[in-house]
Amino acid sequence: MADVLAMSWERRRLTGVEFTPGTAGPRINGRFSVELPDHPPTSAWLRETLKRFNIGARQVIVALPREDVVLRLLELPDVGDAELPTLVRFQAAARSAQSLDQLLLDYLPLPSRAGIAQKEVWLATALLTTVDPIRGLLAEAGLDLIQLTLSSMCLSELIARGEARQSIDPAGASLVVVREGARMELAVVCQRQLIAAHAVKWSSANEIPPVAKMLAEVSRVLVQVQAWLPEGTLQRAWLIGDDTDIGDLPDAVARRWNCPVNRFDPYRDAPVSIAGNGIERGAADYAVPLGLALIHSGTITPKLDLLHPRQPPPKRDPR
Repeated sequence: MADVLAMSWERRRLTGVEFTPGTAGPRINGRFSVELPDHPPTSAWLRETLKRFNIGARQVIVALPREDVVLRLLELPDVGDAELPTLVRFQAAARSAQSLDQLLLDYLPLPSRAGIAQKEVWLATALLTTVDPIRGLLAEAGLDLIQLTLSSMCLSELIARGEARQSIDPAGASLVVVREGARMELAVVCQRQLIAAHAVKWSSANEIPPVAKMLAEVSRVLVQVQAWLPEGTLQRAWLIGDDTDIGDLPDAVARRWNCPVNRFDPYRDAPVSIAGNGIERGAADYAVPLGLALIHSGTITPKLDLLHPRQPPPKRDPR
């Protein structure tokens, strides 16, 4: 099977892993992490970067950072799945400040709730002004973009796969926190589905934000989706990051929500394998591209693909 390059395309950094897909999990053959240049990157710069790290894959899958994708909660009539794509697009046109021809969009159904007749979905939209430069750069470099999602989906898949390996009940709600430098990303996963996603960036990467600030961001996310949490609270939390970034956050989360809090190492706790011994580990740096590689190797969480969104079934031709 041909190798694939999974990339996390952040605003200032490009991080990727080259992997061979497999039903048991992806085999990681190489990786890289580079700062994007101050000027818009060129295809020559990208080709040289990949050559420097011995990356030869031509097929590319990309995860946009949470900050570059708008998520809106839609409450829709209880229609059939075949009607849902059309209804979502209608609601997207009514609620978005941009016309649909300026956007890429897909949606993610949320778990049903007892006593709620409506269908609830996350509407995900990304501006073409964000996506087209990436798509054009990859094409000029001779690369084929075959999937486009957001970082939160990658974290969901990563944690869902890790919990499945440990036979953890998927009905519980799991908080995922990735801490790296000045940035923190959060996701809440329940029933192996993403039900909340958030990211925040502080002004300085040189010191850990006070624990109170980090807890406030966690609380903000949980309040929004409390109705989906079993018993209205978390069952567990996973933290990804270096000791210097994580600080006292594990103990603080455990005390605040009275749930077990564990560190998560994607290389150790998720079903990925590494070819050779030349890849150093970096849990926070590579969490998103590793989750993206897992999605491409056989996802167990619902997909969200801005390039290939959910569509109504083709109409039957009576002829």
